[in-house]
Amino acid sequence: MSKRKGRSVKKHLVVQAERRKAEQAGYDIILWRPQCLEGALLEVLGERIGAHENSQQLKQRLHPRLADRHTEPAAYAELFPRPVLEKTTNESVCSLRHYLENKQN
Repeated sequence: MSKRKGRSVKKHLVVQAERRKAEQAGYDIILWRPQCLEGALLEVLGERIGAHENSQQLKQRLHPRLADRHTEPAAYAELFPRPVLEKTTNESVCSLRHYLENKQN
């Protein structure tokens, strides 16, 4: 096994252990796919996400289209109204939507 692959396996095991610890503490974990929040949101808009694209590239694709800075919740409202979010099949967004719906009940 190469040194690089060894680090990757070790990092994966650490992430798994941290996730298990968080779940045992009562936290719900939602992993953003593909790649990150921006990747999931671009997919909601019907855009293809290339396997070669990293998180930074996806951020560069989405952020200029927002109504305000990406740190402002209102910046997303125009691109992602409720009907758009309700009809998406993106697994991460659907998981978050179901979590929030169950939290309110």
